[in-house]
Amino acid sequence: MRSTARLLLLLALLLIPLQASAQSAVPLGRVEVALWPEYDQQAMLVIYRVTLPAATTLPATVVLPVPARVGDPTAVAQQASDGALILASYERAALDGDWASLTIQADSAVLQVEYYDPLTIDGAARSYEFVWPAAYAVTELAYEILQPVGASGVQIDPASTSDRVGSNGLAFYSGSLGAQHGSAEPR
Repeated sequence: MRSTARLLLLLALLLIPLQASAQSAVPLGRVEVALWPEYDQQAMLVIYRVTLPAATTLPATVVLPVPARVGDPTAVAQQASDGALILASYERAALDGDWASLTIQADSAVLQVEYYDPLTIDGAARSYEFVWPAAYAVTELAYEILQPVGASGVQIDPASTSDRVGSNGLAFYSGSLGAQHGSAEPR
């Protein structure tokens, strides 16, 4: 029953270097990873909200990691001058192992990528572990987690540092893991 659903979310850094597909990719600035379990599917909606560093020359080539198991993303967008999100051109390439890369041709310093990833479901309990590959350095890795309707006993590791109730009445938890220096530059 949803009213007694428990949700355990883990954020982690993968310490295995990856080789991305683009040689000329720009460094990443702030990346906020939003995790919205069972938002509109019985899966985890994962949203990357990327803000490139202010010194980035546009247009730019941006490379982002996604788990290979998720296939093509649901959406790849960039922010238009009026603030609206519009589709962005991208290519998906498989990397060694469990990862793929999205190479995005960005005309904007603000990007958003969305994909669905399976949740682990055990009766009323749901769990999910998000991993950010260590090869992708960012100036700040932040997160936002949406508590599903009717869920209780939400556990987040590492613990969130702030929470708020959205205009839709749902609870959002957020935090920052700070700068992630990466074990290797994407190649």
